[in-house]
Amino acid sequence: MDELLEFILTGITGKKVPFSKYENENGQIVYEVVPETSDIGLLIGKEGKIVKSIQDILRVRARLENKFVILKIIDKTTS
Repeated sequence: MDELLEFILTGITGKKVPFSKYENENGQIVYEVVPETSDIGLLIGKEGKIVKSIQDILRVRARLENKFVILKIIDKTTS
């Protein structure tokens, strides 16, 4: 699933976007994507359509592996 997310993010932004992965207490896989400030709009899209689509793709893949996935976009300027 890591390769799939990396492929999607690179395809959208044209460059490698860093992300981290961990499993929360409920056994869900959480991906935290930390794009450059200029790329946040590209990844979220109008009304959040792009990020929702990325989540949907990851959830389909996760369901095939009997897992649950959460995608978070982290803004470096606020953290």
